Amino acid sequence: MSGWAREKLYPLANEGIRLTAIGGLDETLLSVVNPGLILSPVVARDFDCMDVAAILNAACFRGMYRAVSERSVHPRMITSEVTALYPDLDFDILQVGANGFNFS
Repeated sequence: MSGWAREKLYPLANEGIRLTAIGGLDETLLSVVNPGLILSPVVARDFDCMDVAAILNAACFRGMYRAVSERSVHPRMITSEVTALYPDLDFDILQVGANGFNFS
């Protein structure tokens, strides 16, 4: 499991949140869990939001996918790229900072 999930979200795992590594995110898991929302970092050590978007698109995921960033990472450019490749995916970037959060 990535450090992001382990360090920041592990305490929430017992409150209806399912944590998984990128290798565990597949059509089988999505059909069993049927999530309405998936969160991931924009960029992690082993993957990025384009990798997650490709998996979700291949699995015909119809919930919301939000990539989380703690700093500016050119959110409009990334959002444009993801939505151009996967127009049926409900994607946005959630920027989290000291003053709360903003959508791109």
